[in-house]
Amino acid sequence: MLIQKFGGTSLADIEGFIAAAGIISNAAATEEVVVVLSAMAGVTDLLENSIQTAIKGGDFNAVIQSIKDREQGVLQKMAAEGWDCPLATDFLQVQLKRLESRLAGVALLEQCPEEVKAELLSSGEGFSSRLMCDLLQAQGYAARWSDTGVLPPANDSFTDSLVDVEAAAPLLQQAMSGDHDILVLPG
Repeated sequence: MLIQKFGGTSLADIEGFIAAAGIISNAAATEEVVVVLSAMAGVTDLLENSIQTAIKGGDFNAVIQSIKDREQGVLQKMAAEGWDCPLATDFLQVQLKRLESRLAGVALLEQCPEEVKAELLSSGEGFSSRLMCDLLQAQGYAARWSDTGVLPPANDSFTDSLVDVEAAAPLLQQAMSGDHDILVLPG
């Protein structure tokens, strides 16, 4: 089993996603692949900015709109190529509503609890990983998306957690069972 990690810079635009999908599919031709994806370039910074803006009582909706524009732009380009993106499209709607709701709470509290911060910051990874799974499936590859529940934490930190590698190995094998050669995770 091969584990591949793609950071935000390599996922800056549709061309980056297509290039990463090529690397993933080449590896999947010879072995099972677990792919871990960061948020698109700049999205985590925007999410952090939205948190700080909400804490200070500012208008975080403009930041949410920037995230929406960036992510919808990639979805539109995918659609123009003839690729359906049901996972990413559905998640984007949920993500935007959740961001608005959580950031409204942060603004009321004038602080952001670590658990909420972790949820907000990870939403960009949730979108990009679903988008990659959609892309791989649209290209005919047997890809499956999963949340990070298959990676048990080795510590209790919400924002800087480590994975218990020994405990994760059998869970990853189980998640790879079935007709899927590629497992896509946010991270």
